[in-house]
Amino acid sequence: MTKRITVTVNPHGMITVTASGQPGPKCLDEMATIQTLVQGATVVDSRLTPEFHQTATETAVQEQWLGEDTEK
Repeated sequence: MTKRITVTVNPHGMITVTASGQPGPKCLDEMATIQTLVQGATVVDSRLTPEFHQTATETAVQEQWLGEDTEK
């Protein structure tokens, strides 16, 4: 799975940041890095995705299973 951070800025200047490809709490470190880059920004909402609750082993098994399934 590829680690990805998607940053979106809407026309009003609201920034949305989504981290994916890195299950577990490590993604929170990535989000904190983005916050330090945008000085003066305030977090108005934060939500954990289902990927946050997965372990690296679960993700690897899912990727392997999907790979096997698509070959059939």
